Amino acid sequence: MYTLTSIVGLLPDQISSANFLAYLDPGAGSMLLQVLIAGVFSSIFFAKSSLTYVRDALLAKKKKI
Repeated sequence: MYTLTSIVGLLPDQISSANFLAYLDPGAGSMLLQVLIAGVFSSIFFAKSSLTYVRDALLAKKKKI
C-alpha cells in the first residue's frame, strides 16, 4: 500500500513538469502510421465478421421456421 501511495503522490509532479527531454526516433512516424492502418483494417474486418455472423444467425433461424 505504501508503494501505491508513493506512486500516486509523485504522479502530479511528473505530469506537471514543463521540460520534456524526449527523443523521437525517425521510425516513430512510420510505426504510428502502421498502427493506425492496422487499426482501421482490424476494425473493418471485425465489423464485417460480426455482421456476417448476425446475418447468418438470423437467416438460419428463418429457414428453420
